[in-house]
Amino acid sequence: MSMLLTLVLTTVFVPQLPTSRAQEGLLLMKEEVFTAVVGQIVDGDSLVVREGQQNIHIHLDGIDAPELAQTGGAEAKAFLDEFAQGQNVIVHLRRRGRATEEGLARVELRGMDLSVELVRRGLAWYCPRQVDDADLVAAERSAQEAKRGIWSVSGPMPPWRYRGTNACWQERVGS
Repeated sequence: MSMLLTLVLTTVFVPQLPTSRAQEGLLLMKEEVFTAVVGQIVDGDSLVVREGQQNIHIHLDGIDAPELAQTGGAEAKAFLDEFAQGQNVIVHLRRRGRATEEGLARVELRGMDLSVELVRRGLAWYCPRQVDDADLVAAERSAQEAKRGIWSVSGPMPPWRYRGTNACWQERVGS
């Protein structure tokens, strides 16, 4: 009986392997929630947090900010530098990357979701391929209507097109 239970538990709790090139290098897992300190801002949607002695490279889930060489890229990074650098945050890690590869997480600072705030300020696009999120949809609509940030110009180029692809780089969790 205990061998059967062990087999069932092992089958249920074995992490799912990546199913696409976009997920290569990412370990799928249940959401892990912890507090950390923002140690480095890489760009407008990527950062490194420190939990204890461990550095964790994170891409903010649900969004794609302009590349640093694009219009708006430096502004998105500057916002995170000013707002989040050195701050204590709550990390909702959805996928952990291997070694120095980015994992996926929503990051909360003083009750504010950084993904939603970047989109609301017009500093990033909502990526529906990554996650269904009404808050991100509403934030993007608000930024578009107010012509904030990337929406202040006609026909802004999404970063995924700038990189030469047709969609955000991440696949939706569970796809």
